[in-house]
Amino acid sequence: MISGRLRHRARIEKLTGTVNSFGEEENSWELHKSVYCSIEPVTGRENFTADQRNLQISHKITLRYQEGITGKMRVCFKNRYYNIESILNHRQINKYLILLCTEDNI
Repeated sequence: MISGRLRHRARIEKLTGTVNSFGEEENSWELHKSVYCSIEPVTGRENFTADQRNLQISHKITLRYQEGITGKMRVCFKNRYYNIESILNHRQINKYLILLCTEDNI
């Protein structure tokens, strides 16, 4: 991976729960890290018949290795949101992460 391809500044966000003044729990997204990454559209399909899960991977996001990124987070870039479905440690050498994502149409 050439560093020049990591030209998009994106936000990795995590879901946090807070309690409002009525005692109700509210979930909101907050910044976990800002990173430079490459965002590429892809096509792919993952089917699980046992648990009835259909997943359409729409984008591959590559970034430098970061600790603490989980599948419960999302990537925000230019008012577009990508839900992280899978995280791959490229070549298992802790240099790059590849995030396989689905775009969230909010």
